[in-house]
Amino acid sequence: MSQHPFTIPDLYDLLHCGTPGDTAFYRSQCDGKQTILELACGTGRHLVSLSDVTDQVYGLELSDEMLARAQQILAQQPHTVQEKITLLQGDMRSFAIEAPCDAILIPYNSLYCLLTEEEVLQCFHHANKQLRDGGELLSDVYAVDPAWESFEQTEPELVAVIEENGYQIEIYEDRHWLPTEQRLDATYRHIIHDGQHSWSSEYTIPQRYLFREQIEQMLDATGFQVRSCWGDFDDPTWDQESPHMIINANKLRRRP
Repeated sequence: MSQHPFTIPDLYDLLHCGTPGDTAFYRSQCDGKQTILELACGTGRHLVSLSDVTDQVYGLELSDEMLARAQQILAQQPHTVQEKITLLQGDMRSFAIEAPCDAILIPYNSLYCLLTEEEVLQCFHHANKQLRDGGELLSDVYAVDPAWESFEQTEPELVAVIEENGYQIEIYEDRHWLPTEQRLDATYRHIIHDGQHSWSSEYTIPQRYLFREQIEQMLDATGFQVRSCWGDFDDPTWDQESPHMIINANKLRRRP
């Protein structure tokens, strides 16, 4: 039997297209800044857009497969865009690049891929070292209501059916909830059909969700001051009913 043409990054991108408004938000926040670093950049969904409004964009990614796909996508861009984007393999728990940054981005729930408080603190610590004084750390994550701790495990759910290059792809999500550990691990199974054959492919995204006060305490402990917390990309207010937390924190300036 022949094999289907989709890699894990391809399948990831088919479903995980970001949150509506996120690219425009990060673009507006970075407009006019010189140097931007995106942590856990994946296949580089934000990088090209950011290159339009800033001088230099770095994308840091740990996964070999994601980074290779990002390089393929970047190679299709004009040379003037390629010159402004640098892809780096690295871990957001421990990183350093040669250029001091005006802003560091951790978009689309990537912060939740750090599975312990110590890992989050390590990430924030290195971000603080990488930023210029007064530089910004921007991140968006889904917001969790403490009442969700009564959430019951469900069966795998069909979340999308996508037609792509002559293939039909059914995507099932299976969530494993461990509220005492603040864990919500999601496994995505793809059933791929070409009309004659079927294949199955899956990957798991382990996540440890955080509450607003936890994030703010860890930012404070690593030399940041929270400037704002939005509830959505079009809502500059936040309350317990908000679907997201979009946090903008500044690196505190050193005293002379």
